[in-house]
Amino acid sequence: MSIVKLPSIIGNNMILEENAKIWGYSEPFEIINIEFIEKKYEIVANSNGYWEMIFQNLPLGGPYEMCINDVKVINILVGYVWLCGGQSNMQLPIERVKSKYHALLKDVDYPYIRQFKVREAFDFCNKEELFEGEWKEATYENIDEFSAAGYFFAKKLYEKYKVPVGIILSAYGGSTAQSWIREEMLPFEKYKEELSIYKEKDYVKNTMERELNLINKWYDELDQNDLGLKERWYEKDFRDVDWDKRNLTDEFLDELLIHGAIWFRKEFFVPDYLAYKPATLFLGTIVDSDYTYVNGKFVGRVQYRYPPRIYKIDENVLVPGKNTIAIKVISSLNFGQFIKDKEYSIVFDDDKIDLNGIWRYKVGCVMDKIIEETAFRKVPSGFYNAMLYPIMKYTIKGMLWYQGESNDDCPDEYYCLMKTLIDDLRSGWGYEFPFIFVQLVNFITELNDNWAKLRYQQSLCLDIPNTKMAVDIDVGEHNDLHPLNKRAIGERLALCAMKLAYGEDVICDGPMVNNATYDEGKIILSFKNAENGIIFKDGYNCFEVSDKNGSIYEVQGDIDKNNVVISCSEIKEPLQVRYAWSDNPVAFLYNGYGLPASPFMCEIK
Repeated sequence: MSIVKLPSIIGNNMILEENAKIWGYSEPFEIINIEFIEKKYEIVANSNGYWEMIFQNLPLGGPYEMCINDVKVINILVGYVWLCGGQSNMQLPIERVKSKYHALLKDVDYPYIRQFKVREAFDFCNKEELFEGEWKEATYENIDEFSAAGYFFAKKLYEKYKVPVGIILSAYGGSTAQSWIREEMLPFEKYKEELSIYKEKDYVKNTMERELNLINKWYDELDQNDLGLKERWYEKDFRDVDWDKRNLTDEFLDELLIHGAIWFRKEFFVPDYLAYKPATLFLGTIVDSDYTYVNGKFVGRVQYRYPPRIYKIDENVLVPGKNTIAIKVISSLNFGQFIKDKEYSIVFDDDKIDLNGIWRYKVGCVMDKIIEETAFRKVPSGFYNAMLYPIMKYTIKGMLWYQGESNDDCPDEYYCLMKTLIDDLRSGWGYEFPFIFVQLVNFITELNDNWAKLRYQQSLCLDIPNTKMAVDIDVGEHNDLHPLNKRAIGERLALCAMKLAYGEDVICDGPMVNNATYDEGKIILSFKNAENGIIFKDGYNCFEVSDKNGSIYEVQGDIDKNNVVISCSEIKEPLQVRYAWSDNPVAFLYNGYGLPASPFMCEIK
């Protein structure tokens, strides 16, 4: 009997739906004997050695074992399986939010919640089977690599139903919607033309090698020319009295708007009772990258701008009295910056040393701007081929989707892209599974109102059957593309799943504008999902009304039962009313269950 070969997603610790498919490979026409949950099955591989088996009405729970000829798969559960797709905000791991949810995560032990992480890769030509990756239980040892949004979603479902919940994480930071769509289904000709370039033989390989060589050369030259390394500016007792001074989070002045290395140093004092103790250093987020030292000891680095800098300081590093922190900031693509309104401090169990305020600084090296790498993550169909197609036979209950930031350059295309993606994936899986997506949160961008426009396109996607949208306009961070409040996002996704996929009578939607009518100097806004009332939160109250000339007026509204009434008799021929129509709006309109209204733009009738 030959050895059966299984894709990695069919393996130990997997979670199956009640009606599930498994598949694998063996010799051509080989008889495959399967034993699972006290039943025996026999199937025959085809001429290529491929076989598949569909189970029906499996009992929820476990753990179970499965024997496939001479292969044993152990610790299998039967429950609910959800695919988590999109870009970095779905990919963002628990490790990044641990400081926010320390109490919730310090003793994690949910073996009935599991994650399979699809290998991060792109491919513009081939669609191959997946033979890397494994299912992992949500325990303290594994939890750091779980999708944060996916974990809090799964936890909410598990607490509700006491049924095993599996999440399949197939997401990639910076990916576009079109990168997850099959080539044959791409809706715009420009994307097909773009993809054709990347399909040329060895184009990707040669491009990556060339760019990597140039990047490595840039960093080698930086280190060779950096006075800070030559003169050891990171040492605790280095004399920096002649360095210039600045407030840490102020915008960089002209002399610091360089590409290269800029060093920052600060003395701080540690009382005797905190000396020699371990601590955690919080350095907000830094553009673009950093090397950080405490008392001359290297404590950590982050190689790109977005992750929070959270570095461990070992015991015996901090001494009584004067201590020094040194940061080498590397500005490679952008001009350097310490992001405002983040935490800059050294934290002990019950004490904190504030690091804000005046720092000394000096330029270590000036360089030309580094080359900008080709954004393969944005190229059409690359992730469909490598990260969706290989798992398309695995039975899922539904899909969670958190993406859109990387399509903000062409927001008006988004509905078309999403409808194509949803239809295509449902076609590939062979059934119309529930599709639940996150509307973009609030965040300050440099794109005027492109995020507002993209949110509008997302709201149009609710016309696609069997979809739900989790509105999270109130949980973003104005200064962070990756907000940490993934618990709220995951739990709102779970409420949508309870309603859409499991038929629960729960409130999962905030108010959605239904129409706007004008009568005798007043605009009346009516809403869906407002049966339990409408509230203005935190005393804020500001809508926008535009007239036939394109002028925009800020106006206030009053709540009248489940409607909002806006008095605007001074506006002649009002045409349109908007709410929360900016990239980083103030969200104040909620229903009685605490769920926010979706931002909207509505024509006045």
